[in-house]
Amino acid sequence: QLLSELWLRPTLRLRNELLQLGNLVCGERIAAHEVGHIVQEAEGHRFTRLRAWLARWLEKGARVSSLVFVGAMVFRIPFLQIASGAFLALFTLFTLVALPVELHASKTAIDLLDATGLANEHDKRGVKRVLRSAALTYVTGLGRQLANFLFFVAVVGAARG
Repeated sequence: QLLSELWLRPTLRLRNELLQLGNLVCGERIAAHEVGHIVQEAEGHRFTRLRAWLARWLEKGARVSSLVFVGAMVFRIPFLQIASGAFLALFTLFTLVALPVELHASKTAIDLLDATGLANEHDKRGVKRVLRSAALTYVTGLGRQLANFLFFVAVVGAARG
């Protein structure tokens, strides 16, 4: 990743690589998107709060989820299979919740660039294209998580008969 996910209110910390891309304009758009996340936090955006809450719980669960998954698949212990399915469902939910958060941050970035005059009419098309492309990575991530979950359900279902 080019941006540090760690930032302290109200400071946004960006890594130096952002400015060394050879395309400062792209870096400006990414920075605006991250500012959009700060705006969400300040406004109490409900999906942002939900994503943060899920992240705290999933971070704790992620430490054991791999072991639970291996135990579920190798030893076929029903409780571990249910726990694994629950972990995968929560990871999928987290990815689903992240999608509107990222789309909203990109929309906020476009609005901020427009309001500050940092993006002229010609630039706006490129800005929208870059930020939409970034948001599409979350759509593909959701598809991947959903496929993982459905695959797990199919494998466990087939193993159970």
